[in-house]
Amino acid sequence: MGIYNGITWCYRLIFILITVLFAVNIFRHNSMTKKILGVIVLLPLLLRLFNIK
Repeated sequence: MGIYNGITWCYRLIFILITVLFAVNIFRHNSMTKKILGVIVLLPLLLRLFNIK
């Protein structure tokens, strides 16, 4: 395993952490508009996580 593989996995772990924390934050809000806007922001994070561009 090279250094670039290690960096890639660290990058993915950071993205997983950010995405999970963001999803938890979305579900804590009571306002439907904030939930919808949160999902709009969460979609690009998920696409980047699964390498779909």
